[in-house]
Amino acid sequence: MSPVAVEIGIGPIPMLAKQLNDFQRSKEAGIEETKERLEKSLEGIERQIANIVNAIASGVSNATLIDKLEELEKQKLSIEQKLLEVVFLDRTGLHIHDAGNGFLRYLDALSLQDLPHLRV
Repeated sequence: MSPVAVEIGIGPIPMLAKQLNDFQRSKEAGIEETKERLEKSLEGIERQIANIVNAIASGVSNATLIDKLEELEKQKLSIEQKLLEVVFLDRTGLHIHDAGNGFLRYLDALSLQDLPHLRV
């Protein structure tokens, strides 16, 4: 046992529990930060897509706009996938690639209420 733990009267089990709790809180904060960052990125991309669609609807259309729209749609899909992975990790503690078929069952049960932009 460390001298500090002996001084303040903390045994090895409570000290381990505290370290595990600190680690879990840190992990949860990281997941939340990642989720917020992805959501902000997604909002920005959706705003750009809306602007391009509005420009096309107004009669302004060229190959550059169409290419940019396709690129943004790919980015949006990628971010949505990453966001699903983060939500999955947050709810299950598992990475998607570790979960295998469990992820597919999870997607069946996933409430898209948490991801309103993915509603069909």
